[in-house]
Amino acid sequence: MKGKKAVLGLAACLLLLAAGCSFSLAQLLETNWGVVLPGGYAERFEADTGASFHGDGVRYHVLEYADDAALREAFSWREEASPTLFYGSEREAAAALLDGLEIPPEFQLPAGDCLYDTVTRDDRSELFLFWHTPDGMLYVVESVL
Repeated sequence: MKGKKAVLGLAACLLLLAAGCSFSLAQLLETNWGVVLPGGYAERFEADTGASFHGDGVRYHVLEYADDAALREAFSWREEASPTLFYGSEREAAAALLDGLEIPPEFQLPAGDCLYDTVTRDDRSELFLFWHTPDGMLYVVESVL
């Protein structure tokens, strides 16, 4: 009986610890990339390549901003896609990286009308930001090596 209580108590502690260790997307982007994501968004979709021992893989988020004015100041947006470390452009990189993820059509990266920003880390990991200005959607693609 004591053993059962100890196991249940340990399980309860682990659940509380796990709940306290969860981070928001904004916290993760700031910690991992030094990127400060403006508040006021709703996360509409999320997909990733799954858990890995080293934390590497691809993560994809679609965020909707009701008021996207803060986005303009938050990043160094470009109107044209630029080459990345491994691909000819951010769009080409996103297409290749997201190819293995199951993304419903309504959450796929739009074909046009995006502004671009990219962050690269020393380990050659890349963060791609696509701001679809007509509808205030921000598409975030992380490639962590």
